[in-house]
Amino acid sequence: MILLANDDGIYSPNLWELARKLKTVSEVGIVAPTSQMSAVGTHLTLRAPIHVSEFPDQIKQSIPCYAVDGTPGDCIVVGDEHLFPNSVEMVVSGINDGINLGDDIVFSGTVAAALMGYLRDLPSIAFSMPYRSPKYLPYATDFAALICKDVLEGKTPRDILLNINYPERIPSEVKGIRMVKPGHKSHVESAQKGFDGRDDYYWLKYKVKDKFQKDTDIDYYEQGYITIVMVNRMLFSAGCEKLEQDYLDDLFERFQNI
Repeated sequence: MILLANDDGIYSPNLWELARKLKTVSEVGIVAPTSQMSAVGTHLTLRAPIHVSEFPDQIKQSIPCYAVDGTPGDCIVVGDEHLFPNSVEMVVSGINDGINLGDDIVFSGTVAAALMGYLRDLPSIAFSMPYRSPKYLPYATDFAALICKDVLEGKTPRDILLNINYPERIPSEVKGIRMVKPGHKSHVESAQKGFDGRDDYYWLKYKVKDKFQKDTDIDYYEQGYITIVMVNRMLFSAGCEKLEQDYLDDLFERFQNI
């Protein structure tokens, strides 16, 4: 069974269209937030109870579906452990209504649901596409079903956490598929100040940069490629600069002498 979640909420048309397509390759169970949960990142509900209710199958495909008054991460934990115990073979999140490129990976609720699946030793994929682009949704779901089928049939490694973005193009115009690293500092966060007649307020916004790092997901996506970032490699096994032991020894000595 594929455990399907999202961060746009249980009413998202993208969720149901993806469920319809995934049903052609596997049994599907939906566990999604009751409301919009975009940009909540890896937030889990730890200080309040999580309530779950059955939700009607919107596409009449005999898909068991549940609405959760929690986060995308909550959905995966409850779904895998209680709603579909010992049944989940992989986790799919999306299709998000809006791309998740570069730094978006860090705070995306879509990616967070997939991450929670990966942490539960399940192959997991987050799918995203351009905001409000229903014309391209059938193509994005076709691609999602194709790669999910490969995962279930063992044609890919099981130890995967993928972030996939489908471009605003029909299949014949897509340039190809690229496994790439995520761009860094792809946008600039800012807070716009306003006044509501009584108090000042701040509205968080972000502005996408005009120039992107070469050979990143943002770069290739802008060129018209389907981009895949192997997030597990980025988070858990990527090479990085190390703090040298000489420095750590010196730091410890200075700490001891405070």
